[in-house]
Amino acid sequence: MQSECVDFYVRKNNLVLECNGLCSEEDQLEVDIQVNFKEKKEFYRFSGGLNELSDFKMEIDLNSLPLVDIEFKVFVKGTGESIGGKCNFFSTEFIDFPNRSPDLETSAFSARQVAISTQCSLPVRICMAVVYAYNSMDLNDSEKAAESKNILNKLLQRSDELNHSNSIRHNKGHLELSVNTVLWHLNIFLEDLSEFFKCITKFLLEICTAREKSGLTIRGTMGYNLVKLTNILSYLAFSSGNSPSLAFFSKLSMSFFSEVAVDFHKQQSNANEFAVLAEVHKSVLRNILLVDILEGKEPHKGYIQKLLGIKNAEYEKDFKDNLFRLYKGKEELHNHLASLLETRSELINEEINKLKEKLSGVNL
Repeated sequence: MQSECVDFYVRKNNLVLECNGLCSEEDQLEVDIQVNFKEKKEFYRFSGGLNELSDFKMEIDLNSLPLVDIEFKVFVKGTGESIGGKCNFFSTEFIDFPNRSPDLETSAFSARQVAISTQCSLPVRICMAVVYAYNSMDLNDSEKAAESKNILNKLLQRSDELNHSNSIRHNKGHLELSVNTVLWHLNIFLEDLSEFFKCITKFLLEICTAREKSGLTIRGTMGYNLVKLTNILSYLAFSSGNSPSLAFFSKLSMSFFSEVAVDFHKQQSNANEFAVLAEVHKSVLRNILLVDILEGKEPHKGYIQKLLGIKNAEYEKDFKDNLFRLYKGKEELHNHLASLLETRSELINEEINKLKEKLSGVNL
């Protein structure tokens, strides 16, 4: 976590300290650090130059978690300056992006602390479990990703405790969408193909039930994530040469887009949601282009190329490069997706057909 010139980061269950622009290399420093766990405090004091300070490392007592915050005071002997502050590692405010650490490993550590804490509310724990999952994939850490998946599945079992709310951070429908969305990303990352199809089948059928029974409306972010899911399914069908399934998922993406657009008109939503609508439109367009390619049609030129930023009509490459645009670390997800396509293409084709059959009989 960062405070002015003093940075605290987590590195493999160790706290490390960095001072940037605090003083010259020759200056000597006196540093007092108080590490506040929930049940105890630890104190550290040392002297030295910037080089010694950069070597500072403190092992985190995992049995004392959560680590709440660190209070520090740095005295520069040469100038007489004193800098102090506090860095938070455990806070419900981390549900808002600007309050999180820009350092991925530190963000993952803090998100995990909140996600597993019984002291925090269920909506906050779910939000931070989602953050932990995405951070884990960004770090290309399969162990953390597997743990985050386990945490999310346990929290999802308690979804009946959630309420409907105007706040997306506390709304039952939005939180369930967030969890299911990150779960299918995790299943691709962990190359668990059976769980991927099991997860998305259950997810899409639940959406269908909610639309029929409670009048669920597919809006901005929900529509975006659903269309991104059809992008994955369309690409899997395309790579398997499965024209009927590709056409089905392309039409499904158009259905989602249409509902998002109609709802935008009804609700007179804001500019941010309209921007999401533009990205949904482009994602649906990519599905349509894949249908054309598989049917042997000539690549589109002119306006479509300009709209999608495609050079030399390389639609397949562009499509793949944009599958995970929303998320950092997309290259690792691409690699896992490519691995699945290379090693389990027959099973993918079989599962794609099963999913198409299950969804064909419902109102999606």
